[in-house]
Amino acid sequence: MADECIFCKIVRKEVPSQPIYEDHDLVAFPDIRPVAPVHVLIVPKEQRDVAAKAANPVRMSDASVALGREHYTTFCAPCHGPEGKGGVTGPVATKFIPPPDLTNTELQKQRTDGYWHSYIVAGGAVMPAYGEALSGQEAWHIVNFLRTLARK
Repeated sequence: MADECIFCKIVRKEVPSQPIYEDHDLVAFPDIRPVAPVHVLIVPKEQRDVAAKAANPVRMSDASVALGREHYTTFCAPCHGPEGKGGVTGPVATKFIPPPDLTNTELQKQRTDGYWHSYIVAGGAVMPAYGEALSGQEAWHIVNFLRTLARK
């Protein structure tokens, strides 16, 4: 039933919208109920459930985790905090909905590597997309780093 969501229908052009940007990966359009003077919705064309099945092509290694940590510090820590604990531990997080605790073992079990990668590249509900700033491989390194954060 995921195909029946309104955003899926917009991506498939079954529901009219007024795109202000569209490329191979996403479509952006004004929200019909804006809560700010400029309120744009950015919807990935790749469905999260399909992306979640993607296997991580980057082998877990000390080098990969180190690269992932470096990119995490730049792109993720401002919201998720330096240790990934979420809440309001990141300096930007106090301005938005607090992000999840990435050290939570239950959350880590629920999310596949493909899911994390998709979220990093395409963004989510309030999380920005980093697909323009990071290569796919760099995003996989972040996934490998995220896997080291789970509480033992």
